[in-house]
Amino acid sequence: KVLYDHQIFSMQPLGGISRYYVEMIDRYEKQADIEPVIAAGEVLTFDLRATATYRTQNPRPSAMKRKLFALSKDRAGVDLMYWSNMRRSLKAVKKGDFDVFQPTYYDPYFLDAIGSKPFYLEVHDMIHELYPELFPGSPVSAWKKRLVERAARIVTVSDSTRSDLVRLFGVEPGRVRTIHQGVSLRPELSRPQDAPSDLPERYVLFVGKRSGYKNFDRFAEVMSRLMSEDRGLHLVCAGGGPFSPAEAATLERLGIGTRSRQSAVSDSALCQLYARARAFVFPSLYEGFGLPVLEAFACGCPAVLACASSLPEIGGDAAVYFDPQDAGSMEEALGRTALDDRQRERMVALGRERVKQFSWDRTAEETQKVYREMAGSNLD
Repeated sequence: KVLYDHQIFSMQPLGGISRYYVEMIDRYEKQADIEPVIAAGEVLTFDLRATATYRTQNPRPSAMKRKLFALSKDRAGVDLMYWSNMRRSLKAVKKGDFDVFQPTYYDPYFLDAIGSKPFYLEVHDMIHELYPELFPGSPVSAWKKRLVERAARIVTVSDSTRSDLVRLFGVEPGRVRTIHQGVSLRPELSRPQDAPSDLPERYVLFVGKRSGYKNFDRFAEVMSRLMSEDRGLHLVCAGGGPFSPAEAATLERLGIGTRSRQSAVSDSALCQLYARARAFVFPSLYEGFGLPVLEAFACGCPAVLACASSLPEIGGDAAVYFDPQDAGSMEEALGRTALDDRQRERMVALGRERVKQFSWDRTAEETQKVYREMAGSNLD
């Protein structure tokens, strides 16, 4: 029996970390030899609500209580839902009716209550440690260090993140192992009509958040050069929220505001965006894993990636790389891929082969092996 706490589900409607847990729970609930338990009530994560485990174990609060949760956060700044879920998780930890506990984020609230029971720690990235200036006053790094010191097993999502964890926290390398993640998008289920309306015929795709280490401003400058040479080329951003006033001003200053758009999209629509794009670009200075890389490969989109952190590890020889600090390097790599049909076709074929090396089934299987190590004969 594996107990998952509430943390990421109370914080994240959509995202890479919550998606990882939903993919694991979705697989384990179909197996007879492992029982996932979710200690949470009302949650933000859309996909978790669809799992049989969540629906069975966590009846949704009444409409009145959900309204109270929303009002408390909006008016008083107090997240009643989060604290209510934390109490539920803490109660489950104290009860001890589990073989392995897996916190879904880094809050160490449970350490005094867990006693001698083992817990499994998944480290998704070291962004807070490498870019502390982006998270002023955040306790996450201190929390993470406490959990790393106490965890029975530590698993990272990439060798790059494992190396950063060992180096930055002084962890014994033998205590940390890597289990790669998979890809959730299913392009075979995506329909052409799911694509956003008025999609330009030729565009470069950017996916996810755009602030800070994501390096969007430098990328926008590079796009402005390519788009000035090719008037039919557009910029499409998926997710990450609407353009901020500063981003909109930058795009206008660069002369590409009218040919740049942002959309919040479903998984099916995102498949269409990848499949129709000239290229997907990931200029990020740091990623713990890089799920969009696998998404692009799965959907038949060539990937042009920063040669930094985990991205070469995930992209392998199926991507084109550039120095994320060098606009000229980025421009050359992107232009070579997006504007060259023969190069684009070659990269699509390589990506389709590369993505076969990653799957959530394999992630779940390798993770379950670690659970068994921790629990011994209790899970046999």
